[in-house]
Order: sequence, then structure tokens, then C-alpha cells
Amino acid sequence: MRKRSILLLCVAGAVGLLSAVNLIFILRDYAAAQQEYDELRAYAPAAAQAEPVQVYPRAEASQTTAWGLSGINADYIGWIRIPGTAVDYPIVRGRDNEQYTNTTFAGERKRAGAIFMDWRCKEGFGGPFVILYGHNMKSGSMFGSLKNYRRAEYQAAHPEITITTASGETLIYRIREVRVTDVKDGIFALETEYSGRVLVLCTCVRGAGEDVRLVVVGLGEGSGQ
Repeated sequence: MRKRSILLLCVAGAVGLLSAVNLIFILRDYAAAQQEYDELRAYAPAAAQAEPVQVYPRAEASQTTAWGLSGINADYIGWIRIPGTAVDYPIVRGRDNEQYTNTTFAGERKRAGAIFMDWRCKEGFGGPFVILYGHNMKSGSMFGSLKNYRRAEYQAAHPEITITTASGETLIYRIREVRVTDVKDGIFALETEYSGRVLVLCTCVRGAGEDVRLVVVGLGEGSGQ
């Protein structure tokens, strides 16, 4: 009986050690991704940051910061910012909706992934409907702060989404709706009841099942229902 108890304690200790080691690797992974995006903000287009932009080192002085971001990643299509929140990231569009799930903007394999546009939105921000995906990170990074939009006071305090496209155009979307739904929602078939320019931000909902999503719907100027 005593030997069995000792064995169980050893097994439990080993499991605990492995869990601790795994947690350390996860935290390092998160920190590395955060550092990457913090550094990338130095190259953000002027409309997406308050400080003067810096040109990507490999670019000539006459070339724009947008060129620099495209030089880092050819899939770069714009920058998203929600003033007063942690949402302040470059946007990519890959060959499918899996490519950037666990790959960062700079091409590193990290759990944080990147903010990416649904690959089916072929017209990009020039089209009438765009959906962007990002992880619901525990740290609140990426799209982790979108859950705050379930509170009316938070939505009132942060009502607009700013997109600066790779070509330098600034687009403003006013948040119209926030809802928890699932992957069968027509919005994931690129269908919407709204007219005009529509932008949807999507992230998962922790503890609510793998098919549950939080969506934040923004409408461009002159758009309606």
C-alpha cells in the first residue's frame, strides 16, 4: 500500500513538473509574439499611431512604411486599430484561413498567430464585406479585448474601428452590433443583413465550446441595415 502511495505521488509530481514546464514554454511563446508586435508598431502607417513612423531598415528613405511592412510580409493588407484598446496590429490575408492561425506576421510559429482576413474576401477592403479573425488571448492581446464589447459602456467608450489599408487609405467603421454566435451563423458564409461597407471582427469565446464565436460588426460611413 505504501509503495503504491509513493508511486502515485511520484506520478503526480512528474505530471505537475511537466505541466509547469509546458506553462513556461507557453508563456515564453506569448512573450515572444508580444515582442514581435510591439516592434512592428514602429512601422505602422501614420494614421494608425500617434508617434512619427519609422521606415523599415531595408527600405530606401523615399519608400513608405507600408512598403516596409509589405517587405516583411507580402500578405500585408492593412493595419487595424481601435483607439483606446489593445487592438493595434498589422493585418494579413493568407492562402486559406489556417495559415495565420498559429503563425505570426513575421512568419514565426507562435500560438498568438496574426490578425488575418478571411481568404474569400478577394476584394479586400475595397469590397462590401470583410471579416477579420484573431485569437482571444488571455493577456488581452490580439482580439482578446473584444470580449469587453459585451458591456454597453465599453462599446460606448470605444465606438470606432480604424483601418489603414496597405495603399494608405483610412477607413472608419462604427460598431453597430456585438453578438455571441456559432460557426453556422450566415456571417461566416460572408452573408449579412447590413448594406454598405461591413467589417466583422471575430474571435473565440473561452469556455463556451469550440464552435462558439464572438463577432463585432462595424459599418462604414453611409452604411445601414
